[in-house]
Amino acid sequence: MNEKDSGTHGRATSPKPGDKAIDLSGVELVDLTRDEMKALAKPRANWVEVAEQVAAVYPKVADALGLAKFDPATAIQKPIAQIAELAPYEAWLEKALEMVRETRAKAASDAWRAMLRVYRRANDVAVEEPSVVKAFRFVSDFLANDSTRGHDDGPT
Repeated sequence: MNEKDSGTHGRATSPKPGDKAIDLSGVELVDLTRDEMKALAKPRANWVEVAEQVAAVYPKVADALGLAKFDPATAIQKPIAQIAELAPYEAWLEKALEMVRETRAKAASDAWRAMLRVYRRANDVAVEEPSVVKAFRFVSDFLANDSTRGHDDGPT
């Protein structure tokens, strides 16, 4: 997707199921450390409506509160809008990541099965062709090694 097609003039647009790429150039994303994530405030469930009410009431009592340079549009409403704007991307990216992992797992499965097919066939012809079994001895060694047991989807 690009800005000209989206009509949002620099803002991100919701990804669509067939999209192969998304454009988040209009969004300033953050990359936090584990400690920074732990330090973030944890809003309660259904907090957005209350926060929006605070932003609406604030101008009526701003002088009494005396919060210098506090702008509810910037401090409350803008982050809430960003949360809503990014929600479809989060879902899209999670689905895309799931599909990437599944594609890698299927590719690993296909290659593993093909490798085992060749290895089994080599063992089947061992009586007539002993050199074939010798050529694949490294596979026997690999399969006999307990430290290689487990799951691996291939190169990273």
